[in-house]
Amino acid sequence: MRRIGASQRLVIPIVLGCVAGGLAWWRLSDRGGLPTKASMIAEARKELRKLRELRSLATREEAFAALDGWKVVPGQNISHVQLEKLRDALAEFLFWRFGSLGPKEYREWRAASGYEFRSGAELALEWGLPERYRELVGGSLSDVDWAHFDKGEASRLFDAMFEAGEARGSGCNRVAGVYTDDGAQITSLTVWTPMDQRWQTIEAGLGQRVWFGPRLANMRCWYEWKPGQKALLARDKRVLCALTGLVLAFEDGSRRPILLSHLWDRKAQRWILTTFSQRTVLPECAVPLEY
Repeated sequence: MRRIGASQRLVIPIVLGCVAGGLAWWRLSDRGGLPTKASMIAEARKELRKLRELRSLATREEAFAALDGWKVVPGQNISHVQLEKLRDALAEFLFWRFGSLGPKEYREWRAASGYEFRSGAELALEWGLPERYRELVGGSLSDVDWAHFDKGEASRLFDAMFEAGEARGSGCNRVAGVYTDDGAQITSLTVWTPMDQRWQTIEAGLGQRVWFGPRLANMRCWYEWKPGQKALLARDKRVLCALTGLVLAFEDGSRRPILLSHLWDRKAQRWILTTFSQRTVLPECAVPLEY
């Protein structure tokens, strides 16, 4: 994990206001009516076309440097250490998942970071792995014993899905970099309790028209952190949550907003990656990215 010494103190700008037209844009169109799905996507694409500053994620050093434009929306108490660790968590994920390495290295990083493969039953029933495997890779998984799904089987299937997704669509599922323009890297903070697990929407930066559009694709989550979200909430009662919006560039030229969510594990003193989704602008060739 990258460490920042006293002479390299991390400076993270705090967003003091929201982009004009953020939340209000969703409520009323120019003529007082609700915006259509097509108009929302068109507005999001218009905002995304304005982005100019693209940074590579090929190396770990480049991934950390690529978060120079990252900003945090005020609203919850967060320490400097938590900010440093959140930036580290974001940069590490961007590099290991979208850098110059492959699925094997990504799996090794996940395991070294304390994550475990989900159960076979969960991957099959909740994430639809047999159907998605048949669509992406081809062939049947009828011979897989989901009740006794081991790490070796999970690794084999993860690698196959990872590589098939990247090979599909002439680069539309291969990440070329992340945008660093003002407002294109933003984190909103909120606090969860056992009775309330609502996310704070992101109105700053590029605004809700980009971060919360009419299209949503949850990426396929193969890993979990023990003891898990429910146990974490039961233990800590109040859990700090970070929702981060970034804009990725893909090799086919498309630009797509993503959201990454993290929970703060007070006992472990670290951020836990919980969800990854693509938003709003999704070309037909896009497939759920394995993570």
